[in-house]
Amino acid sequence: MSPGVQTVYGIKYCARVHERKVRVNVTRGAALKRPLIWIVVALAVIVLGGCSSGDRDGEIPPVVSPTPAPVAWQRPQAPIGQEAFANVRVTGLMRFHQQTVNAIAVSANGTRLASVGADDMTVVWNLANGQTLFTQGDTDGRSVYFGPDDETLITISRDGVVRVWAMDLAPPRQLEELAVFTGPEAGAGYVTQSPDRSLLAFGSRDSGVIRLWRVPEGTLLDSIPAHSETVQHLAFSADGARLVSVSIDGGVKVWAVASRELAHDLTLEGRLPLRAAFSADSSRLAVAYQSGVQLWDLASGDDVLFIEAAEYAAANALAFSPDGALLAGCGSQAIIGVWDAASGELLGGLPLPGQVCATLAFSPDGLLLLTLPQPGRDLYLWDITHITDDVPAEEKELRRRNRDNMGIFPGARFYDAVWSEDGRFIFALDELGPIYVISAAG
Repeated sequence: MSPGVQTVYGIKYCARVHERKVRVNVTRGAALKRPLIWIVVALAVIVLGGCSSGDRDGEIPPVVSPTPAPVAWQRPQAPIGQEAFANVRVTGLMRFHQQTVNAIAVSANGTRLASVGADDMTVVWNLANGQTLFTQGDTDGRSVYFGPDDETLITISRDGVVRVWAMDLAPPRQLEELAVFTGPEAGAGYVTQSPDRSLLAFGSRDSGVIRLWRVPEGTLLDSIPAHSETVQHLAFSADGARLVSVSIDGGVKVWAVASRELAHDLTLEGRLPLRAAFSADSSRLAVAYQSGVQLWDLASGDDVLFIEAAEYAAANALAFSPDGALLAGCGSQAIIGVWDAASGELLGGLPLPGQVCATLAFSPDGLLLLTLPQPGRDLYLWDITHITDDVPAEEKELRRRNRDNMGIFPGARFYDAVWSEDGRFIFALDELGPIYVISAAG
């Protein structure tokens, strides 16, 4: 980078400094030719991208965006759990992307994080120290996944183009493109990865077709004519044996992955499904609708119970606890619902004053619940140990941590939060590019 040039989210502030100098000189009654000269100089500076040392020492300071303070990296030794609740805080900050991070993925062994951004950069991070391992430009990434055994990286563009990369740690450290194919049949659609990371399922936004690809080879296994309209949600069961598809045509269908045959058609006439979630033992399926949540037994295909909820209360996120005892959902209401998954009883509503919920996730021990409200000015971690206590909901004691006591920079504004599979990290994605790392280290 040239001396005197500071890049802030892709904008060189030296151009702004000269533009302001131009305005000052014009307003001081200079001759008509002088503004033209200054404008030419300013334009030349913008095009060439250079600044002299005088720009740093001048009377007009640079215009910059709020920047989080550096955070000393701490490596967690254990998952975030109820016992470490009081110690959960920001323990690292990863800054490279100059625009919003579109998606992240954590390797199966928990040692690496991959991110793709709106700045067309793909980055692989070392979670031992928060430093970059690989950077790759000119990669239009909407989604990112690690392949089987963490040996490959998979990026998916906005147009559904899939690229498979080998990660070569030998100097010069780089990503090597191994395969390229187009996942959906027409444009980007919904995509999800199987638990063993060997399959990608794409749902078409045009025809309702599901396409299954094997990775890293890039082999098309099947094209399933699942629905008549857009596939808006897909999810694999934890054992990888089933795939559920949800469509705007009202269909909810469960597919046997090995044979690609329809196992259950769970469509309910007159109800529009929004999303679905499998229990951790893959025995039950929860489907969110406008007015509540339907639970199904997948051994028999029978409906178990219907949980009534406020309008679109589980439209944005729906999840079982790891032991399957609880079901949590959130959506357009300023509250997060937590229900008994066996009886459907509402155990408690976690309030989000003046906000609605974007996403949620349980901790590995099932005693903590991470929730991200919209528009993302805060991040809440709830201790729900006592959510099952036999007392009125308003009397249950639930501890909560937020941005203030987790050390989150005041200017941060998040659009997504992800809990790593091993439970050691929470990654909060700032809209402007930084990735906050939250753990229970120390």
